[in-house]
Amino acid sequence: EENVPVTGFTITGNKVVPTEEIAKILNPQTGLPQNISELNKAVQEIEDLYAQKGYILARVKRIEDDPDGMINVEINEGIIDEIRITGNTRTKDYVIKRNILTQPGTVYNENILKQDLSRIYGTQAFSDVRRVLSASNKDPDKYLLTVEVDEKRTGSISIGGGVDTGSGLFGSLGFVDHNLRGRGQELSITAMTGTGIILDDRDTVERASFQFEAKFVEPRLKQTLNSLQVRAFGNELASYQVPLGVERRIGSEIQLARPFKKYPHLAGSVSFGVEDVTIKEGDWSR
Repeated sequence: EENVPVTGFTITGNKVVPTEEIAKILNPQTGLPQNISELNKAVQEIEDLYAQKGYILARVKRIEDDPDGMINVEINEGIIDEIRITGNTRTKDYVIKRNILTQPGTVYNENILKQDLSRIYGTQAFSDVRRVLSASNKDPDKYLLTVEVDEKRTGSISIGGGVDTGSGLFGSLGFVDHNLRGRGQELSITAMTGTGIILDDRDTVERASFQFEAKFVEPRLKQTLNSLQVRAFGNELASYQVPLGVERRIGSEIQLARPFKKYPHLAGSVSFGVEDVTIKEGDWSR
């Protein structure tokens, strides 16, 4: 006696993959006697379909048949129940979490999480970023996502010097921190001073040079996608524009930027800056 013919399929539990796509895999069995081997192949195809889209936790949870030949297919797509951050001792949790688009209650997608981990790594605050998936203690049908990070030293001081035809003998000092106070902010300060022109030039005054720049970057202004950059700079050196003159420049700049949602690798920005340029013939001290 043959198995009862399949009269149709009911599909439940799916949200991220349309029912029509899943039905295309199952419908060829409609009208034929129930076949365990064909059902198992269909289950594998359904899970492969999810995996191709990045939903690697999706599984066919249950298959039940009714006396009338209707087969009920229940899918567990792999919902994230909780997200934990471990390994960070200096960096604030919100600095990491604001780079994670995957949220509790959403279906886990490996492709999206890879982008999340890349953004976290791009903060330059960590030497390594990993993800660990495990069953949730609250609901065994859901998952706990743990993001593990290894922090690294983000601040550095640089000291240098050399000889340049424009600056003469010069020395430089710099400081940069890509994770200021563990808040994901960036602060950099550089200064350089030199003895001045070392070549014999009758049109250029012998004047010690000085350059300075300070920059502060807030990558997520008020926890939004907007970024803020503030820069201040100044320099004083022998002028090449005015014979035996000294040139002094002092200025600042503010820039706001925001990425486009549809094009994450593109951003729009607006900036405003002021600069005071003063050139004086003869030594500045005279």
